[in-house]
Amino acid sequence: MFEKELRNFEHIFRGITGKRCVCFPETPPELGHTDENAHIYVAENHEYYKGLSIAEQKMFRLGIFTHEMLHQIFSNFSLLQRMAEKLDEKEYRVFAECNNLVEDASIEFMASNVIKGKLLKALQFSIQTIYLNTPELQEIPSPYQQFICALVQFGDMGILKGDFTFPELYININISVPGFCKLLPMLY
Repeated sequence: MFEKELRNFEHIFRGITGKRCVCFPETPPELGHTDENAHIYVAENHEYYKGLSIAEQKMFRLGIFTHEMLHQIFSNFSLLQRMAEKLDEKEYRVFAECNNLVEDASIEFMASNVIKGKLLKALQFSIQTIYLNTPELQEIPSPYQQFICALVQFGDMGILKGDFTFPELYININISVPGFCKLLPMLY
């Protein structure tokens, strides 16, 4: 049954982009990802699916696929490759994480330029479901991870869940958010 969903995703991709992609089951615990070779991975099962009806799970998976398809449409994979060659492994991980934060918010912001109807609704449903499943900030033990989670929450819904347990993060988020917002329309 899931294999049929994946093949359907490939048809949707071709219809929207005019290009081919190949869809695969994602490896837990990830929800999905894509790569420069137009491979899209979507989780068949995930903890975020708990409590969702079968129809809602399918809608969520369609939203994850749609998000990854938007990366294929808008992302600059050659930039990531160039940065991987220039930075050491630790620097690249931080760069890639920050790039993905801005990129995710950007592609979701630009989504309505290339998709409508059920795909846009599925994307919005997946964003909302992920947001509802993210922990409150005070539940995260590391200042770096609290900051990253806050930016993800802000990028997804514009609202932070909970409170920082590291006071310096209030200053950092107030400094970062205006720049984060300025980057969104400039990326594409």
